[in-house]
Amino acid sequence: MTLCESAFVLLSQYFSQGMSCGPNEAGYEVLVTPLCYPDMDNIELFIKQAPDGKFLVSDLGQTMMKLADYGFVPANAPRRRAMIHQITTSMNVRYENGNILVVANESELGARTWDLLLALYKLSDLAFTVPGYTRATFIDEFENYMVDRNLLPYERGAQLQLDTGVTVAMDFVVGQTKLVHLLSAGSLGYARERRDRVYVNFNELIIAKDQRERIAVIDDSQSDIWRDDILVPLRHVTNHVLLWSRKRQLEETLKAS
Repeated sequence: MTLCESAFVLLSQYFSQGMSCGPNEAGYEVLVTPLCYPDMDNIELFIKQAPDGKFLVSDLGQTMMKLADYGFVPANAPRRRAMIHQITTSMNVRYENGNILVVANESELGARTWDLLLALYKLSDLAFTVPGYTRATFIDEFENYMVDRNLLPYERGAQLQLDTGVTVAMDFVVGQTKLVHLLSAGSLGYARERRDRVYVNFNELIIAKDQRERIAVIDDSQSDIWRDDILVPLRHVTNHVLLWSRKRQLEETLKAS
């Protein structure tokens, strides 16, 4: 087998292992993909068959909701609307009332789903056009801290295959025993969304009886957002909920055996 063939096989395996089908939601099948938004949440596609036999594949508005939470609001910004139009047009996907979607026959379902997935991935990068995009900054700030303090070896953006067959994306795996999710948000709405995603991931670890420590690190530079009612559910599924401002406690927790 040539190097190219080996890379093709391994890439195919990686991509297929990173996909999963979730439960029905309002008549849709939920397809979780290995591609991620900038905050490392997996991009999800919602699929259902129409009465005419064609297939509708949509993000159900998730991408535009995330962009709004990041501060990318196109309503009163012609340049931002033009960016969205350029991406959706180039990938031949439809933009309808905030939803990004395609309609396809069964024979073209794979190709059109791929077009939609790439469009969503490109659209999500528009978050980086917003000054002060907090989530990307916090991830990088945490990693810089890990390097500067010469803490344990770590892996960023790890995909964990659990014994239950579920794959979860983790912001950082530190050493062999610490699983870390970072939470940063510029609005209460996104704080709740991010918390809910972390809650689901950590709960999947509990169901799988994974014995590694579950750690949530909160960017408390915006303390008015991370109120106690936002954080309480996290305490049910974590070993530690730590504040970024308390570096000594964070370091002690990460180093503890």
